[in-house]
Amino acid sequence: MIRIALTGLRGHRTRLALSALAVVLGVAFLSGIQLLGNTLTETATGLISSTLEGTDAVVRSTSVQTSAFAEVRQTVPADLVDDVDDVDGVAGVAGVVQGFGRVIGPGGEPIDSGLVPTLVTNWIADPQLAQGALVVGRPPKKPTEIVLDPRTAADEHIRVGDTMSLQGAVGLRSYQVVGIGGLGPTGEDNIGARVVFLSSEQAMEFTGADGQFAFVTLRAAPGVGQQGLADRVNDSLPPGYEAVTGERYVADTQKQAGGALGLLTQLVSVFGYVGLFVGGIIIANTFSILITQRTRELALMRACGASRAQVLGSIMIEATLVGVLGSIVGLGIGVVGVIGLLQLVGNLITLPTTVPTLTPLVVFGSLIVGVATTVAASMVPGWRATRISPVAALGEVAEDRGRGSVTRRLLGMVMALGGLAAGSLALFAIDANARLTLVAGDPAAGTAATAVNLRTVVFSVSAAITLLSFLVVGPVVVGPVGRIIGWPLRLGGGPVGHIAGENARRNPSRTTATAAALTIGVAIATTLAVFVASLVGSVKAGFSDQLRGQIVVSSGLGGATSGGLPEGVIGDVAATSGVDTLARVRFIPATVTGVDGNPTGGGSVSGVDPKPFFSLVKVPLIGGTAASLTPGTVAVDADTARANAWAVGDSISVFYPQVGAVEYPISLLFEGPIGTASFLMPMENLDDVTAVAFRQDALYYISVTPGSDPTVVADRIDGELRRVAPAAKAQLVPQWLDDTVATFNLALNLVYVMLGFTVLLSLFGIVNTLYLSIYERTRELGLLRSVGATRVQVRRLVLAESVIMASIGTSVGITLGVWFGAGLFTVLSGNIAAATIHVPWVQLVVLGLGGAIAGMAAGWWPAGRAARRPILSAIGYE
Repeated sequence: MIRIALTGLRGHRTRLALSALAVVLGVAFLSGIQLLGNTLTETATGLISSTLEGTDAVVRSTSVQTSAFAEVRQTVPADLVDDVDDVDGVAGVAGVVQGFGRVIGPGGEPIDSGLVPTLVTNWIADPQLAQGALVVGRPPKKPTEIVLDPRTAADEHIRVGDTMSLQGAVGLRSYQVVGIGGLGPTGEDNIGARVVFLSSEQAMEFTGADGQFAFVTLRAAPGVGQQGLADRVNDSLPPGYEAVTGERYVADTQKQAGGALGLLTQLVSVFGYVGLFVGGIIIANTFSILITQRTRELALMRACGASRAQVLGSIMIEATLVGVLGSIVGLGIGVVGVIGLLQLVGNLITLPTTVPTLTPLVVFGSLIVGVATTVAASMVPGWRATRISPVAALGEVAEDRGRGSVTRRLLGMVMALGGLAAGSLALFAIDANARLTLVAGDPAAGTAATAVNLRTVVFSVSAAITLLSFLVVGPVVVGPVGRIIGWPLRLGGGPVGHIAGENARRNPSRTTATAAALTIGVAIATTLAVFVASLVGSVKAGFSDQLRGQIVVSSGLGGATSGGLPEGVIGDVAATSGVDTLARVRFIPATVTGVDGNPTGGGSVSGVDPKPFFSLVKVPLIGGTAASLTPGTVAVDADTARANAWAVGDSISVFYPQVGAVEYPISLLFEGPIGTASFLMPMENLDDVTAVAFRQDALYYISVTPGSDPTVVADRIDGELRRVAPAAKAQLVPQWLDDTVATFNLALNLVYVMLGFTVLLSLFGIVNTLYLSIYERTRELGLLRSVGATRVQVRRLVLAESVIMASIGTSVGITLGVWFGAGLFTVLSGNIAAATIHVPWVQLVVLGLGGAIAGMAAGWWPAGRAARRPILSAIGYE
């Protein structure tokens, strides 16, 4: 049977190569993403290790707020440095300042987009504790001196001796460049962000952290190990601070960097697994067609004494070899692709010039996933092959023209109706705040419960079932859908259009499998398009309805974690002619604990001035007025309060990295204004619990005096901002909203690129199906030519079939995607004001037309082969 299987592979090389192509592309994508992620992680962790190579111990705060990407810790007082320096065994000590800013170009405009802010830190003189190195020049010594990273210096043509400006928490500062240098032992390593070095005192002042370090690094005296140094220092530290070994600190920092990059890799890999699933459908369809074409061959094997197990075994051997070959080729393409990507990414981050390391996990993982996908996809066609009767060897090649068994049709209908019913239940019957507890909490041990939103889970499962039901029930509906889609072709294409429509419908199982591959990609793309369009539309509508002001001033620094609006800006803006009311909004890192022990409301709270804020933001207030939100109290979004059974008068616990947990009574409930966190506090609450570096406002909402032109007032404010904070900008509300939601569209475009991989696989599925069906219909096409059909008509026939298959997949995918996107947004919209469904009709029309065009492109090569077949050889083909 092994010899027979190998002979079968040699006899169907082209057909099986097309099948293996699905595995090749899927494995190439997955292995490439894994290799890219590993390389980025190794580079980031290696840079961290080399930067902190001379650090034997680190003193840091024990008060920390963690998230999926990073952690926020309380700072360390500068006075602690002298105390630590006196500890026996400490040979060197240096405090490290960390903050953010924006480099301002000669023209007064920021030189970067602001998506990755500039890292501001202090230059450390101790060579062993220094986190960077000079390329040219000297370290900063005066408050007006700065060391600039090589990338920024090269991009902006800045040299030693030039002056430059930097905007941060305290506004705009001008510096003289005295050196060019950066992170790492050579000073030329690039982490993607820009880096500037100031003197320690100036770095503290610039970042708003006077007298505070992010952490303190220590160098041990000869003969003192890292653990011994940490133990000695811990004995002298006050409560709230700890000393950890340099190895432990490096490992913690590397874990954070690796976790963020790993999460990104995992998210991107999802599209790779979707692609492999689509590839599995294509493989199953390919083997199904091949088995149908080899009915007589397999029947002869049975007639010669082969058992069902042997027939199945020969097919599994073919599938395994196809999977192995496709996985190996895919892994090779993935490596080549990553090398190219690293060349592009290398413009942003310093990467090794060597070929990415092929770890055993990547190699064997790629082989296992690729082979398992191929074998699993071929199991059902292989099992069907074992049911071929030896008598079939006496007849013509069979072709499955049925719509599936009654059981299959009933199962498909149950799945489709059940999925739609479950989705409707999630949308209209399950409470928006209902949660499903996966793991119960243990109050005695201090562990929180693990819970998920029940509505989201039910709808997600229903969407998956509904999408998969098309694979089962598709043969029943593909006929009517194909007839509707093929109507224009029959109407305008004459006999060719009529035959093409009938060909697409005469084998509904095959057409379903071919169209389903495209359906999945289009459904996901449509879901995201509808979701993002609804989110963007609802956000815009909500702001337009709630915000009474006409102007928004934004920091251009990404919020509090990147500096915010400098403290001195508010006076200049408020004094601008035409400004009537100004309401500040501030975002502070904090965590609120819900009734189930889990964090709720995100990782921040919003600081506001209640009177001007509620005068400019129109939201229903429950249980009081704006005056109810007094210092020492908190206002909670009504949906969040309902989810936690909170009411006015209850107390909640808010954890700040700076001071720990603080209790606040709830003085007011509000119906969710968008653009803020779920918790509002008076600004007076935050000054004592927030580090100075986070005391900047993110936004100003502004209303103009009656009779003033908002455009003129915004221009005046911009003029003031250019003097003190050039990265900030004043915009009319519609302009600000367009800039704000542009991030969603950017993310959506990146997702479309990932989904393009799935669609590409789907188009190969169409190519594969048409190519294989031409072999089946060689005699039929020859007869068409013999009765007068021209080569052009044969080409048009195959192209029309391709368009019909692609249109079926696209139309079903768009229909399902609209339902999924609308439902997903309804489930996740939460407290978004004016949450309404928005269907991006233009995008969907473009998607539909693109599907038809792509289908025609996919059918071009098979159509050409069909048209070029000689008439006599086609008629005599067996």
